[in-house]
Amino acid sequence: MEAPNISKATLSSRICAEPPLRNLEARLAKYMGTEEAIIYSYDLATVPSVIPAFANAKDVLVCDEGVSWAIQNGCILSRARIRPFKHNDMNDLRKVLQQEAADHKRQRKPLNRRFVVIEGVYAGSGDIAPMDEIFKLKEEFCYRLVVDESNALGVLGKRGRGACEHFGLEPEQVEIVTATMGNALSSVGGFCCGNHEMVDHQRLSGLGYCFSASLPPYLATAAIGALDVLESRWDPLREQLQHNAKTIRSMLADIQGLRLLGSDADALSAVIHLQPSNGALDAQQIVSDLLESGVCISCQERSCLEIRQRPPTIRVVVTAAHEPQDLQQVADALRRAAQHLQS
Repeated sequence: MEAPNISKATLSSRICAEPPLRNLEARLAKYMGTEEAIIYSYDLATVPSVIPAFANAKDVLVCDEGVSWAIQNGCILSRARIRPFKHNDMNDLRKVLQQEAADHKRQRKPLNRRFVVIEGVYAGSGDIAPMDEIFKLKEEFCYRLVVDESNALGVLGKRGRGACEHFGLEPEQVEIVTATMGNALSSVGGFCCGNHEMVDHQRLSGLGYCFSASLPPYLATAAIGALDVLESRWDPLREQLQHNAKTIRSMLADIQGLRLLGSDADALSAVIHLQPSNGALDAQQIVSDLLESGVCISCQERSCLEIRQRPPTIRVVVTAAHEPQDLQQVADALRRAAQHLQS
């Protein structure tokens, strides 16, 4: 991705005219189509601060079992009752919501706050949440929706807003949206956006906002520059990114000993996971071998504290800046590493 063409004089005047943090919050709210946004200085503290700000021990969190550890940690810290449902399984989500409604009616529980918590694109598996179906269910059962768009921001949607926009949802239809600024925005920290009341409440109750230093101004300015690029060049960037995502998936689909996770519905996701299907293959060993050959990918390890225990996977992330030869190099290196470990 090319850096925006901004002169030093323009950058200096922009910083002096308005504090970068306030400017970034306003820009994020405008970009996401919401009333307001709030910035957290540490991305892993964003969701663990947002969820406890709105949910407590009296409340219910219906959570996809495939969400990231940061989201799971936020659910635990809230002390709310956690009701997991099978990953991306809408039938199981409906079943859990029905059970919760029946229990609430039978036990005559007092009114409480109820949330469905998901990721737009799941960091641990790379698949896309069916936001249209989830929205219908949360409306039917009167739940609020919490969506983390960290891996969907700048990837999906007509304007790059994420999975909610990709499935045609308006910003006001989703109560709480969070995302990291460490991916598409090329900076550090995270943010949450929504209506004025929701954001104002976090300024008093979001622990990661109240008890941490603010984001350094230069990092806020970097995120503003990334927003400039997304707003001015989104259509060609989206076209190139989608092409690269589809291309690398097709290249990785037939590697012997490695199973490509996800389905055709996840073809636009920039996060791709490969799971060893052969006992002779070790995900970490493959990643280490590739690093020696100049290819840097990661091994997705799992915490023993996570809701859903899954074996390690090989995580590949594609960007719009990757050239065809880059994609071919990764696919060839993975194929050679897998063949070498099986021989």
